Amino acid sequence: MPGEYQRCLFAADAKPELSFENGFRFHDSMFAGVPCYRGAKYRFAKHYLGWDRVPRFDGKGDDGAEGDEFKAAQQLDSIGDVEFWVRNVAKHPDAFWLPLASGRTYPDFVAKLKDGRLLVVEYKGDHLVADSTAKRAIGALWQGASDGQGIYVFAEKERDGMSVKQQIITAMQ
Repeated sequence: MPGEYQRCLFAADAKPELSFENGFRFHDSMFAGVPCYRGAKYRFAKHYLGWDRVPRFDGKGDDGAEGDEFKAAQQLDSIGDVEFWVRNVAKHPDAFWLPLASGRTYPDFVAKLKDGRLLVVEYKGDHLVADSTAKRAIGALWQGASDGQGIYVFAEKERDGMSVKQQIITAMQ
């Protein structure tokens, strides 16, 4: 199966297709019922569901507010070209996902930019970067097949002297 997956998506003659009309969409009741970040440390200004309905983050603390993913979300929230974003919840029916040979990957954040493009951000801490080759590959393929409508960023805490925010802004250009 992994070999067929590789050939279907990554072979030189492969022509993957994607549709922005089907699948993921932003809507007011998305991620209903999931545990939320409580907003004690920071109130997100651009989260699609509002500052009080941000799904909890992976990381330290009861709601993840002590972890690197929370800090990455703060940086995403501060980017001027972001109209709104959501904390993507893995395996939830409303989640954005991309296929992997072993299942699915659920990037951490999905944003709509002011110019209409969709920005997908997979954030990885230092200890998880090395084993993310498949996620990088499918993200690059998705971006390439999006006809300029999608941007995939594999963001790290710091890469080449750039913060998460700088990595995202660079990818948006």
